[in-house]
This record gives sequence, C-alpha cells and structure tokens, in this order.
Amino acid sequence: MDPDRAIVDEVGIPQGIDPLRLNTPLIDKIRKHGAEEFRATVNYDPKRAEFWLENTIRVFDELSYTPEECLKCAISLLRGIAY
Repeated sequence: MDPDRAIVDEVGIPQGIDPLRLNTPLIDKIRKHGAEEFRATVNYDPKRAEFWLENTIRVFDELSYTPEECLKCAISLLRGIAY
C-alpha cells in the first residue's frame, strides 16, 4: 500500500482529492511561522529532536491546527531516516 494513501485514509481525506495539493497551504503557513524540516542522522542528538518537536508544537498552537492537521504537517517536515 502506498504510504501517502495510508495516511490519507487514516485522517479521512475523501478519495479523489490530491492530499499534496490540499496540504500545501498548511505546509506553507507552518514554514512561514518558523517550522523547519527535521533530518535525523545515525549520530542524532536527542536534545535536537526535542527542540524541533517543541518548536513545531508551538507553531501548531499559534495556528490553532486540529490534531489531524498537526499530524499531516509534522509528517511533511520529516526527512531521511526520520521519516
């Protein structure tokens, strides 16, 4: 199963709607408010991950996003092995 499709099915986006096009305004907004991508490495620093998570949650709180929107946006910010 396509991982994007699994996420879409779980959060309830109707079929026939492109989730990437639907999420673009949300992702653009969080980036404008300071949310950053997260890339973990083999030697990652847990403090760095904690800082990223706290910053990302702060952005979601500022924008009053629903839990579903937070999940979609957080996943979109993960890169590399963090994804």
